[in-house]
Amino acid sequence: KFEDAIKYFNQALKLKSDYFEASYGLSDVYYKIQNYDNALSYLNKSIQLKPGYLPPVKSKLHLLKVMKKKNDILKFLNDTIIQFPDDAYFYNEKALVLSDLGKETEAINSYKSAYLIEPEYPFVLGQIVLDKLRRQPMAVKKYVTICKKDFEDYRIGIVTGVRGQPVEILEESFSSEEACEHAIFLKRVVDLLERHGG
Repeated sequence: KFEDAIKYFNQALKLKSDYFEASYGLSDVYYKIQNYDNALSYLNKSIQLKPGYLPPVKSKLHLLKVMKKKNDILKFLNDTIIQFPDDAYFYNEKALVLSDLGKETEAINSYKSAYLIEPEYPFVLGQIVLDKLRRQPMAVKKYVTICKKDFEDYRIGIVTGVRGQPVEILEESFSSEEACEHAIFLKRVVDLLERHGG
């Protein structure tokens, strides 16, 4: 089956050397039979044939991870971020690589870039941020959920930790306790990111 597919795609490329679908198809077949070098070669060709098209770019990133080419991944992500400066996904992936390389401050800064582009995307709030939150001492500001009206009006309260000082209740209202807790989590992440990288 795979041999037939390889034969078919190669024939198609002989007829039309810039046939993107055949090149991308070959990369997929080679990946499935674990011939990663050939898969990478055809992914590179596919990216050249259709610049600006994300699927082969993300496929190459995945393949580099499978091949455990950490330094190549970082260089590829840096080049890709130049090409796609508004895509939070690549900043997030770069942060993961940097974290794996022990470059925590750079990783946090990359997460911050991702967060500023897409604050609501769950993948942006990645493992490094969660780990940091767990290791951080209690911040000066502590956020709590304030129920103004059951199942209808929940607010974020800020406790300073100073005895006798009242809780500051923010104006924004949330319709559920879960939504309010998520907003608190996002605020904690913003506070954390501001403390790492400005």
